[in-house]
Amino acid sequence: MEHKELNALIALLDDPDKEVFSHVSGKLMSYGSRIIPTLETVWEGGSFNPMLQERIENIIHKIQFDNLCHAFKHWTDFDSDDLFEGACMVSRYQYPDFDQKKLKEDFDRLKRTIWLELSHHLTPLEQVNIFNHVLYTILEFSPKASSRNFFLHKALENKTGNALMMGVIYLIIARDLDMPVYGVNLPGRFIMAYTKEPINFITEEEDARSKILFYINPLNRGAIFSRNELVTELDKRGEKLDISAFVPCSNKNTVGLLLENLLEIYKEDALTDKMEELNMLMRMLRV
Repeated sequence: MEHKELNALIALLDDPDKEVFSHVSGKLMSYGSRIIPTLETVWEGGSFNPMLQERIENIIHKIQFDNLCHAFKHWTDFDSDDLFEGACMVSRYQYPDFDQKKLKEDFDRLKRTIWLELSHHLTPLEQVNIFNHVLYTILEFSPKASSRNFFLHKALENKTGNALMMGVIYLIIARDLDMPVYGVNLPGRFIMAYTKEPINFITEEEDARSKILFYINPLNRGAIFSRNELVTELDKRGEKLDISAFVPCSNKNTVGLLLENLLEIYKEDALTDKMEELNMLMRMLRV
């Protein structure tokens, strides 16, 4: 019966009546992800029917976005310690079929390459210097301020990214190596902070600043600097920041920054539908 219903629904996909299509699309979406391969097959055979192809594309996207929303809500509620997973969800929004398993394997190889050079006897400064040498010199990652890419798998594939994307890559690897490194969202720039010990953002957000040992600039090949040096540099540029701006941020905040920056790109390109969907995801982070 299900097979017959499915064939009947697919046969009505190009019905010109909007009410009929609304009913058909709703029923097809109720099948969830398992209907996508069938719809893709129909799409491939419908090259002479642009309306049919567009409708199929929209249904597939709605199913994938609905699944992403459920997964993203679960991440914000239960798994937000996992920055890799959060950043992957941002990638899945634009590239729903990207190979996350392969990406994880690629990160594991990066982590192992750096881990082999580290020692528990090293000071935090020595750890970061070695980390920087391996990541930027041996592995040849090249920061690029002009990059508009906010998708993790693309950044790793190209070995480049802006301050935020390079920071996300840096944070994922560092945390896997048990290095207490956190993002710091300053207006117009993203840096990182190395702390004395891990931070619990639920109970210690106000005290997090006192735990910072030094800062790291992912856009300048991991350059290390103190808060005084940062303040001095900002003063030279005429930028006055409140001391609260120097507090480390949680993974939720970092993923939120990825979404905010991606939203700005979609605004520039006037992609209204994508803007609305990203705003839905961002609202989940603020709950």
